[in-house]
Amino acid sequence: MRIASEVLQFVIDNPGCTYRQVADAIPGLNVSTVNRCLSRFFADGRLARELRGSALAYYPIGEVEPAALSEENLRTLTGLENRAQQLEAKGLYFRAASVWLNAFDMAISNTDRSRYISRRAACL
Repeated sequence: MRIASEVLQFVIDNPGCTYRQVADAIPGLNVSTVNRCLSRFFADGRLARELRGSALAYYPIGEVEPAALSEENLRTLTGLENRAQQLEAKGLYFRAASVWLNAFDMAISNTDRSRYISRRAACL
């Protein structure tokens, strides 16, 4: 548990860091181990994340958490919704389900997240 606590402490000390920054800061740590720890903390509700460009930035819950999607992330989310609907229309439900999951990961509001999960479940 020492590694996981180091990863969490780094994110608390450096809000908005990416998994690469965490891996570079802690010597001898594998990038996949860092990703696994960050994903577990996100799933447990201890960390929040935001897509910045092509990388996810992690924030401790209750700290400097983004209140709304940036303009770029909103365009990306809209594009994901459109893509998932196009895939559904073509009958490519498993592909659409993975796109809905990506949209779920980006969404901030619980309303949107619930809608994405429902659409994903229908596709599966």
